[in-house]
Amino acid sequence: GDAVALTEPGKTYVVYLPRGGQVAVDLSAAKSPLNAQWFNPRDGASLQTFEAAAGASREFRAPDTNDWALCLRGAAN
Repeated sequence: GDAVALTEPGKTYVVYLPRGGQVAVDLSAAKSPLNAQWFNPRDGASLQTFEAAAGASREFRAPDTNDWALCLRGAAN
């Protein structure tokens, strides 16, 4: 779709979804689970951190149809 992403493969992934929805992120370069968190750019709030498994493409769904940013980081980042 119209998602925009920046990445340092295996370490950090940031995805912006302007209308929510679902996105697949290729985490095959990551060697261990990543800490993931949704950020609400409208008010600066963030949702609870959750773990994303490494080693393959994973799908993530935004909390609603508004704009959201997803940040995935390795434990050392």
